[in-house]
Amino acid sequence: MTQTLKTSERLGVVDALRGFALLAIVLLHNLEHYNLFFIPENMPAWLQTIDKYAWDTMFFLFAGKAYATFSLLFGFSFYIQFHNAEKRGIDFRGRFAWRLCLLFLFAQLHALFYNGDILLLYAVVGFALIPVCKLKDKTVFWIALILLLQPYEWGRAVYAMINSDYVVASGHYMPYAIRAQEATANGNFFEVLCSNISDGQLYSNIWQVENGRLFVSVSAILSCRPFFIL
Repeated sequence: MTQTLKTSERLGVVDALRGFALLAIVLLHNLEHYNLFFIPENMPAWLQTIDKYAWDTMFFLFAGKAYATFSLLFGFSFYIQFHNAEKRGIDFRGRFAWRLCLLFLFAQLHALFYNGDILLLYAVVGFALIPVCKLKDKTVFWIALILLLQPYEWGRAVYAMINSDYVVASGHYMPYAIRAQEATANGNFFEVLCSNISDGQLYSNIWQVENGRLFVSVSAILSCRPFFIL
């Protein structure tokens, strides 16, 4: 345990962690039936109780940890590639931006077959790494910490205290979620593809913004650098 790991061994550990994170995410999606939330008719009450405990247990054990680990490793991979290129005198930021564009296109392909796509979020927030990659570690750490505290939600809370007429709005994703689920449950193959790429993308990404995952993901991606160094 006290021996220094070689670069190849450390990358092996990172790949293993990424694999565990992806496995946990797949297990959670299995529980959700890939956003086709369905309860069979005449399902016994005792079986519904077991399903609820299984659902709550799996999400408690894996949900936050899996997504946070995946985000950390997304940023850590950029950190390794950026500094390896820097040692060779190459600026990696342009190539990374191009890869994010390719990830954006792959996210659209993925979204055709699953209306809960998360790759689009990473393709967008990944650009946050480009302007901060040469900042000091402490600066990046404080930026990540501020984002983790959900500044948008604090801003809305303060505004609500100042303006008594302000009503916090949420659930903007629901109309798209209802249409996406209806298409998934009853549509033909072409209808499902069209719904996934439109309603599905809006449903998934608006939900992530409204539920704070946008800021958490950016925070985790940025904090990989001070996390692994310190």
